[in-house]
Amino acid sequence: MKKLLRLIYAIICSILVLFLAACSSAEEHPEFLTDHEWVYFTYCDETISFGDDGSYAYYCACGSPVGDSDLYETYKYDPDTSDITLSPKGSDSSIKVLRYEKSRLLLKFSDGVKEFYDAGDPLASNVHPDMDYDPDNYIQDFSSYLTIISRNGNSVTTAPAGYDADYPEYDKYMLDEKLAADARFYEWNLTITVTDEVEQPDSSYMKLSAQQVERLLDGGPAAGYVWYNADAEIEKILFYGKTIIE
Repeated sequence: MKKLLRLIYAIICSILVLFLAACSSAEEHPEFLTDHEWVYFTYCDETISFGDDGSYAYYCACGSPVGDSDLYETYKYDPDTSDITLSPKGSDSSIKVLRYEKSRLLLKFSDGVKEFYDAGDPLASNVHPDMDYDPDNYIQDFSSYLTIISRNGNSVTTAPAGYDADYPEYDKYMLDEKLAADARFYEWNLTITVTDEVEQPDSSYMKLSAQQVERLLDGGPAAGYVWYNADAEIEKILFYGKTIIE
């Protein structure tokens, strides 16, 4: 009888250990990260991948690793701190999840904040920024390219670029986002005149007051490059418009 009880006890302990290990693995490799790859749209689109087996990869559209990402092979996620720790550890081996909501993943790296989109979402094909002409580096290191729908005091309502108020599916991607206390606003208008198949660009760039931003948005949603700080607050918006004259 004692042998049977010891056997039952051993089986229960084994099951408990396996259960705890599975729970730990699920926390370290959560579904919201592992369900799909994530894309950051920039000059050369970047894809970041967190495998449910702990594998990690971060590369650009050309296939090359982004920065020193090829130094790291695995990751673990801490649900208590929202930190992603890469292995083997190094100076840039920590990523922080600032926000995950509505197919949008906001990540803080050592050199800035970037917003990624669910690579499998049909919306992803509509959000690529216009980056053909930027000799003055107006949009260097931007976090995301968005549609700014409205402003209400210290917050703005955003949606992925390409927002169409007549398309109800976009509503599920809209977010009310907090502005940083020192948030700055700019407007960049690009005009390209095409003559004999030669493009002649001309642009204007100016800082906007809060009142000018309100007047701009009174005319409807506007496209803009957005920069986030480490608290997931918007610290800068560059409203963008492009006109082609043929």
